[in-house]
Amino acid sequence: MRFFLGKRGFSLIELMVAVMVLTIGLTGVAAMQLTALSEVFFANSNSTGSSTALAWAEWLTSHMNQTDQEKIVDSNTGMWNRANLFWLMSFDSNKTDTGYAEIQMPSTMADIVSFFNTTRTVVFTSGESKSVVFRKEGGAPFTAQDMPPPAPAGSILVLRIAANVPVVNTATIEVSLPYKNAFVKKMGATLHFVVASSM
Repeated sequence: MRFFLGKRGFSLIELMVAVMVLTIGLTGVAAMQLTALSEVFFANSNSTGSSTALAWAEWLTSHMNQTDQEKIVDSNTGMWNRANLFWLMSFDSNKTDTGYAEIQMPSTMADIVSFFNTTRTVVFTSGESKSVVFRKEGGAPFTAQDMPPPAPAGSILVLRIAANVPVVNTATIEVSLPYKNAFVKKMGATLHFVVASSM
């Protein structure tokens, strides 16, 4: 019993200070975990978004120069191009500026297939018009197996098209996958590329 003689316990103030220090430390750890979780989500989403954007860029580029596409002459420039390029450029109503026409792609594969199988009317500045359809090699309509993947969860797929940019009879396309998740406030993956059809 002599061991405990002269010993005293913690005072209430010491205990409160210890609890406060522990609380501040745990709050810092919680904030660090939330930041780490947010960054992991962003890295994963960015990786998935980048691969999806690249798949779309490759898919669109690969359909520009199929030799069995209909050849169309632009009445303004006198240059021949293939129908798929005119189909893409038809979304940009003002083909004389450098602004982009923005298209939010459908979220389901069935709606994406339907979107690319729709006939569009190309109107030249001369007033002449032509109906065109985006087709795969052989002229057949697209199926779900032909398409690149839709937007991953937590993002949307946006195509921006600028006709005759950077030069006449080309189109600059931007594939963008902005995130909708509350964790990520940054813009998602974005890829710019130029398509053209050679004759």
